[in-house]
This record gives sequence, structure tokens and C-alpha cells, in this order.
Amino acid sequence: GIAEQHAVTLAAGMACEGLKPVVAIYSTFLQRGYDGVVHDVALQDLPVVFAMDRAGLAGADGPTHHGTFDINYMLTVPGMTVTAPKDGSELLALLRLGVKLKTGPLSVRWPRDSVPAPVPHISEIPEVEYGTWEILRTGADAAVLAVGTMVSEAMRAADALSQDGLEVTVVNCRFLKPLDEAVLSGILRNHTRILTVEEGAVVNGFGAYLAREIEERLEGQGPRIRTLGIPDQFVAHGGREALLREIDLDAQGISEHLQRMIAEGVAKTSETQVEVTFGVSAPSVVNDPVLIGRFDFEWGSVIDIDIAGNYAYVLQGKGLDILDVSNPQAILHLGSYYPPDLTGSTSSVTVDGDYT
Repeated sequence: GIAEQHAVTLAAGMACEGLKPVVAIYSTFLQRGYDGVVHDVALQDLPVVFAMDRAGLAGADGPTHHGTFDINYMLTVPGMTVTAPKDGSELLALLRLGVKLKTGPLSVRWPRDSVPAPVPHISEIPEVEYGTWEILRTGADAAVLAVGTMVSEAMRAADALSQDGLEVTVVNCRFLKPLDEAVLSGILRNHTRILTVEEGAVVNGFGAYLAREIEERLEGQGPRIRTLGIPDQFVAHGGREALLREIDLDAQGISEHLQRMIAEGVAKTSETQVEVTFGVSAPSVVNDPVLIGRFDFEWGSVIDIDIAGNYAYVLQGKGLDILDVSNPQAILHLGSYYPPDLTGSTSSVTVDGDYT
């Protein structure tokens, strides 16, 4: 029956007495028990596990059963650990972890769908370290931070893009809160384009939460971030696969969004001149270009610095700076080149004497 509030409050009382309750409720119906989630469980920092079935699109069950909002409402609860497994094995690992937690609530969500691969006995499933993400593949063109069911779709999209010469990093963000600070820092250092993908409401979802966190860390000088999720509308009845296709939450949709994002470039051309200091000693003179650093600038782009012989080639957005770094005490700026918008076109490089 409609007793979600009673179930949540009962679980809070059980946790107060030392039990480890698991509250198993459809994502959409836990909305009725949200007051208990906040006041009876989270406010007392009680170790209750919320196991949310039908998270995301519930197919033919329709809009009353679509679990669209659980990511959003769980992220807002202080002290709530928010998780989403990529497959059945990770689901069991996260449930096991939640039961072992001594304090604080944990939520785990899964869809109305078949598991993508056979699930072994839980004794054969490795432990998942608390608060960790999983890097599934690496690429320089963009990074996809995928949640739960969208991990497999992101991997398929990355495989398809690879056939076209575009290499994309895919991260399994199984912990939406807390974030994996180590992995996130690496993503921010090495990528200028980030796409978040979640099978949940895009308004105030994981992508929005992550964008705010990145903004605070980098003060507006980070990479371009785009979010992909369930749009700001009620989704109708239909087959789950067809509904996901309709709102671009499948491999094809993710691939198309990434292609557009990569084609648009990172930042608008800026006439701002860049001063680069390499430290106390000159970089080693080498025959082949070597990446020695990445720098963020006020318009939000990330530049690459290559050293070839005595010269640094600084690529920043659509601009190129050339510097003589043979003397680290007196770096000479040799000039800048800012071509027109080259999105989607091919340009050539001319060698004139010692300079490219």
C-alpha cells in the first residue's frame, strides 16, 4: 500500500536500535517518504540503505512510475551517500558496502531492465572502495562522466567515435556523492570538454551538481561542461529502449552530442597575450615535441605547451604562441597567430626557416 513514509520512519527507529535496515522502494514512490529521509534518517546520521528500483525510465509503466528525480532529491540531503551501479555485480557490491557503513545513509538506484551481464555470487564480487570512480577508457578529445545505466551506452558511443578517429575518456561515476577527487582532478587537468550523462532529470541533477563543484574549484577557468539527462518534461509511456532513443540517452545520442561538442572547440579566440614561466631551469632540448604542461586562462580554455629544440609552441584554443625558451631568464615572445574560426575545416602548417 501507500506506506512509504511509515517504512522510512520505521527504518530510522530500527537503525537507532543498532539494526541495519534496507528500505526497498520504487524511486518514484520514495518521493512520498522524502520527509522521513531528511528528518528521521539523515538529520540523525543513521545508517539506512535506500534501495531504489525503477530508477530512470520505467518503460511501459509510464510517467507515474518513471524514477526521474531521485538523483536530484538525494544529492540535496546532507550526509547522504548517493550511488548508481553500472551493472548487476556493482549493484551487489554497493549494497554490501551500504550495509557495512557505520554512520550515515546511502542510496543506490537501478533501472527496470535486465542486467547487462551475468552476475556471480556476491562472494565472488570484489569490494568497491568508498567514494571511488572507475576509468574505463582514456582519450584526449573529450571525457564522458557517466552514471549508472549510462556507462554502457557511453562505452558504446566511445567505441563508435573511435572508428572516426575521435578518442574519448569514459568514467564510471558510481559515486555521485561524494565525488572521487583524485579522478576528477585528473579529468580536469587533461580534458577541455566534459559531458555528463545520467538517466535522471537534467535540471539540478548530477551534471548540474558537478558543474557547480568544478566552478568553485577552478573559479570559472575550467573546461567546457555539458549535461545530458532526462529533459525538463514528463516522459510518456513506451518501450524503455525507444524512450531512451527519443531523448538521446543511448549510444547514438551520446555520440552525436560528443561530436558536436568536439567540433565547436573549447573557447573563443582571445587576443590576450600569455606569459609563461617555466621555472628555475630551462626545459630539456629534445628533437621531438614533448608536452611539458597545461595552463588554464581566464576565458576558460586549456593550453598545451610543446618544446621542440629551443622553442615552445603554445596552443591555446584556436591561437598559437611561439616562444624562444633557450634562456629561461629571458623568454622571448616571438609572435602569435590567431586564425579565423576553423571549426570543421582543415588548415595547413608552413615552415619558414627555423620557425613553424
